[in-house]
Amino acid sequence: MTIQSLPYSAILSLTPQTVRGYDVDGVHNGRPVKVRTNRYGGVIPVIGSSILTSYGSAVVKGYKEGSLRVAVTKFNEDFEFETADGSDIFTAEEYVKSLARCANAGIDCKIETIVRLYKSDITGKLPKSMQTKVDAIERFAVNEFVMDLTSKSYVADSVECLAEVILTEAETKQERERRRALEVKQALKLRRDLLDAYDADNANCPDDIADEIADDFGDND
Repeated sequence: MTIQSLPYSAILSLTPQTVRGYDVDGVHNGRPVKVRTNRYGGVIPVIGSSILTSYGSAVVKGYKEGSLRVAVTKFNEDFEFETADGSDIFTAEEYVKSLARCANAGIDCKIETIVRLYKSDITGKLPKSMQTKVDAIERFAVNEFVMDLTSKSYVADSVECLAEVILTEAETKQERERRRALEVKQALKLRRDLLDAYDADNANCPDDIADEIADDFGDND
C-alpha cells in the first residue's frame, strides 16, 4: 500500500472511474488514487496541516481512532457556548480546555484499567515493557481536542490530504503466491506481538477494552 498526499484542490478535480477493474476516486499524475476519508465523508489532512475549526485556527497534531487530534493556534473571539440551563457561557478557549480535560480523563480511566488488568499480583506493578508504553501515552494540552471534518467542511485548496495509490498491474501467479505468503507472515507476527504486549500476565481482557488499549499504544492501523 502506497500512501501519498494530494492538495485539496486536486481532490476536488478528481473524477471517479474504474481503472483495470478497480473503482478509484480518480487519476492524479497518471496514478489511480482513492482519497482517505473518515466516517463522516471528510478528508484527512496530513499532520502539520493548518485548518479552520469552530473554535479558531488549528494545526493537525496527529490521529486518534480515525479522527484528527488538533491544537488551536488562534482562538475564535466570536465563539460562544451557552450551557443548556443558561447559567454559563464559555469562550472558545474555555470550551476547548474543557474538551482537553475530558480527553485526559478518558486516558486516565484507560490507564487505570490497564493497571488493574495487567499489574503483577506480587509487585503490584506493570511489566516493564507495558509500563514504558503507558508512560509514552501523550496527554492533551489545554488547546488540543479531537475532531472530524465532514464532507461539507471548509478546507483550503492548499491543504495536503491523505490518498492511497491503487496498484493495478496484473500479478503473475508467482507474485501473487509470494504476496499472500508475506501477508500471512506479517499477520502472524502482528498476532504474536499483540499477545506478548497485552497478555504478559495471562490476564483476560475483554475484546473492546483490548482494542482501545491497542489503539492508545499505536498498534492499530
